[in-house]
Amino acid sequence: MTTSRWLALAFWTTMGVGMVVDAQAGASGNETGALLIAVASALLMFGWYLADSNEHNIDRTIWLNIAVVAIGIIALPYYRFRYFGARRGAVFLGWAIAAFVGTAILATLFVA
Repeated sequence: MTTSRWLALAFWTTMGVGMVVDAQAGASGNETGALLIAVASALLMFGWYLADSNEHNIDRTIWLNIAVVAIGIIALPYYRFRYFGARRGAVFLGWAIAAFVGTAILATLFVA
């Protein structure tokens, strides 16, 4: 398994844990864990982007680097569509949406 796949797996695991932590924090009022999860998710997302672009020999621009950190939910699909084409970009977006929905369902099951 490539580095980018390990980072993607770590990101989605962190997102699932984050959803559970958010649900628990809502009941207790403690937001520290949620903040730590958000920072860890942003770092993992940026790490995935770096690893993926290195694996495909893509030159990154400073503005895209900044956008991935600032607005990753928009910048990452843009990155995939721009450098890999419409078909692979759409597949990436579909998998990302499916992973988010699956993670949300699993997190809901753990909280309930």
